[in-house]
Amino acid sequence: MEDQNEQDASAIQPEILKPELAGKEREPDGIQLSYREGPILPDELRAYDDLMPGFASQYLTEVINGAKHQRQLELAEVEQEKLILDTQKEIFKSNHKRSLLGTATGFTVIMTVLILATGLAIKGQKEVAIAFVASLAGVSAIIYGTDAYNKDKMQKLEQKKDDKEKISE
Repeated sequence: MEDQNEQDASAIQPEILKPELAGKEREPDGIQLSYREGPILPDELRAYDDLMPGFASQYLTEVINGAKHQRQLELAEVEQEKLILDTQKEIFKSNHKRSLLGTATGFTVIMTVLILATGLAIKGQKEVAIAFVASLAGVSAIIYGTDAYNKDKMQKLEQKKDDKEKISE
């Protein structure tokens, strides 16, 4: 009796396909096994639907819903990329406006100081005129140094961001 139970148990135990046999048909004990990837073929779908009425409809609904979901994810990714590009454009425009404003302001300050220095030199106050012109060089050095510091700091922040992105991948 125990031999009969062992034989029955072994008959219902599925055999595990070895990797070299994957995709190939076998016929152990009259059972046919096969392996493949992809959607269920129409004949198989009909057979499953015969075994379980409504299976084909549920399966196709799942396939369609999965395709719709994948498309929604792709569209969301495209929208996110558009948003990023729009944000980058706005930042570029803002930086460009600030740059133009800075250039115009700097030009106005330089011309004002030069006109004042010229007027002071004509009135005989050459030392004060020289101090005004020299102050322009000092201010220029401070502005250039601040800009270089900010650019260096921005590059370091971008490098850290890139490193974090590489780690997260």
